[in-house]
Amino acid sequence: MKNLLIVAIIIAAIGGAMYVYLEHEPVSDDLLTGVSMSGINTGVGGDQLSILRTLQNLVIDTSLFEKKVWKTFYDSGHEIKEQPVSRPNPFAPINLSETTFAPIATTTAP
Repeated sequence: MKNLLIVAIIIAAIGGAMYVYLEHEPVSDDLLTGVSMSGINTGVGGDQLSILRTLQNLVIDTSLFEKKVWKTFYDSGHEIKEQPVSRPNPFAPINLSETTFAPIATTTAP
């Protein structure tokens, strides 16, 4: 009797999982992309064309740059000193005859 109850619970769980998995409605692609793809060539370059059309419709309010707060900003950056350049191709094989090595400090154990 106890085994029959366990089998019935397992069958009900499998049936419920199948119902949930098979009966859901598919999600529309428009909800996932946020951009309607109607009227746009979705072939090669279609994504770039849709981005370009979005950027062409973009309007920037340039009055921000005339405000007093914007004009008080200043560049507090530091000058970057020139650094020594490494090998032109770090993945090329190392030619040991052209390479200089720093001496290795050795210590003796007491």
